[in-house]
Formats: sequence, structure tokens, C-alpha cells
Amino acid sequence: MRGRSDEDFEKFVVARVQDLHHDAYLLTASEADSEQLVAHTLAELARDRVDLTQATTTARVRMARAAAHTNLPEAGNVTDLSARFRPLAALTARQRAILTLEALDGHDLHSVARVLRLSPRDVEQAYAAIPPEFTDVDPAELRRLLQDFGDLAESPDPATTLAQVHALPPPPRRPWWSYVAALAVVALTVSTLWIAQSWHDDWLRTAAGLNHAHGTHYPAYAQGYKLVGIQDVAPGPATSLDLADQGGAVMIECADDEGAVPRSGGYRVSWSASTPRTVPHRTCST
Repeated sequence: MRGRSDEDFEKFVVARVQDLHHDAYLLTASEADSEQLVAHTLAELARDRVDLTQATTTARVRMARAAAHTNLPEAGNVTDLSARFRPLAALTARQRAILTLEALDGHDLHSVARVLRLSPRDVEQAYAAIPPEFTDVDPAELRRLLQDFGDLAESPDPATTLAQVHALPPPPRRPWWSYVAALAVVALTVSTLWIAQSWHDDWLRTAAGLNHAHGTHYPAYAQGYKLVGIQDVAPGPATSLDLADQGGAVMIECADDEGAVPRSGGYRVSWSASTPRTVPHRTCST
């Protein structure tokens, strides 16, 4: 929440640290790893100034995502646990994250993939490797098992957790040259697009460009002609276009009834028939 004080954040930690440690232990199956996961997650929440009314949910999601993407070591000596919890502790952190989101938060596998930022294939593979005793069990029974497993966590004093949060160094800043490189890429992209568009616009004002674009606004195309020349004409008296070396092309003048080019300017175009034919002198409109 913008404008919140550090005191508000500390109150949030005091109120929620036990639940967060239980959630983290459920994901990591390790006291040390769960404490580290909670500290890093709370540091992110403080740095990102997450709305405290949504901070608990956000923290749960971020911890599950971190556990799913981190190669956490396998759980320690699971023989210290009761027989009820040993199979759960033997799962990978990713598998426990999937079970947590599915059983406790009501996500399906596609939604789990989106939350954990994993591909659906990765989630399906991890889920398929989970023993049937967790996937074919009554949902209410699975929820109780997960909650009871999280309750095994020893909740440290909130002051200890806050001290760990404050002791974490900020993430490394990007080097200055990365910003320069990004600006260079943007400038190169914009300039390339501008040059390409300018070249394309100029090309469309050539005979080849108009022929390629079909020039449907010229009726002569429908009569079997091909554009072989184009020339800008300034407003004023009409002038003839030199058709030398253009193989019997005919000129269609863009002029008004008085023989003058309109003030808006116009074009003088030359057409060459696809088959030999006699073409009368014509006037086109701008």
C-alpha cells in the first residue's frame, strides 16, 4: 500500500509470521530453508510495497513459486518424522507446491502452471510423479495432512524474522551499460522502421511500386496497360513527358479542360499496352 509506514509492515509481520512459517515449512520440509524463504519473501514484499491487505496471499504465491523453481535439497532425516508425514516430506518442493495450490487454494493444474509460471507440461509431469496416496485421496483428508505438516514448523520470534529481513542485501542493480544497450536497441528499431517506411513510400511513387500495388485507382489497368513511368507535375501549364526509349507508350495527362495542371498538383503517367494496340490521347483526373 502506498504511503504505508515501516511500522505497519512490522505489525503485519508480527501478525502473520507464524502462518507464513507454516506455509514455508510445508513447501520446503526444512526449518532452515523455511526461515530463509520467509525472510526473502518478506523482503520482496517490503521492497515492492505490496498492499498489506493482499500481502498474505501474495506471500503464499511467491513462496510457492520460489520453491517450485528452486532446487532445494531433499528433506533431511525423514525418520525423525512420524510415519504419517514421511511420504509427504519425501516429495520434491515443486510437488508439494502443486499439492498446496491444488488442495488448499483450489487451483486446477492449468491454474497451478500459471501461478507457478511453469509450463503445463512441467506441472503435469511433476503431478504424475506424485504417489497415488496423495492424488487419489479424499480432498478433505489431504488438506488436513498438509495443514498438520505445516504445523510442525517452529515459529521463530517475529523480531528474529524482522532482523533477517533487514539483514538481507538489496538485489544487485543493473549495470549502466545495460540501459545504454536497451536505448540503442530502441533507437535502432525506430530508425530501421522509419527508414523502411520512407523507402516503401518512395517506392510506391514509382512505376514499379504502383504496378506492384495494382494501382486500382487508374482505369488503364483494367484496359490491359502497365505503368512504365511516373513524374510529379507542379501546378501550372501542362507540359509533355519525354517518352523516349519507352517502346510506344502513351501519355495520359493529369490536366484540366484548359490544359493546366490543378493547383493540387498531379501526375504524368506513361502506360505500355501488354499487347500492341492504338490508344487515343486521354485525360486523367487527380
